[in-house]
Amino acid sequence: MRISREILNRPTMLKALIVLKDSGPMTLSALSRALGTNKRRLKVYLEFLVSEGYVGVEECCGVRTYYLKEEIEL
Repeated sequence: MRISREILNRPTMLKALIVLKDSGPMTLSALSRALGTNKRRLKVYLEFLVSEGYVGVEECCGVRTYYLKEEIEL
């Protein structure tokens, strides 16, 4: 899967994809700590990535875990 231009223009989204690719599934808190970014902003970016089909989300016991859906060409 190729990355769209909209994602390439947002470095935080691109970094999130790279971290998810390298580290595997992560919660919002863990991902924001790894990226050093604001959780609210990151949540908006992750919801966009979920809607575009790059990232999947699983919810268990009220905790959302984000994971990379497909292999992405970085």
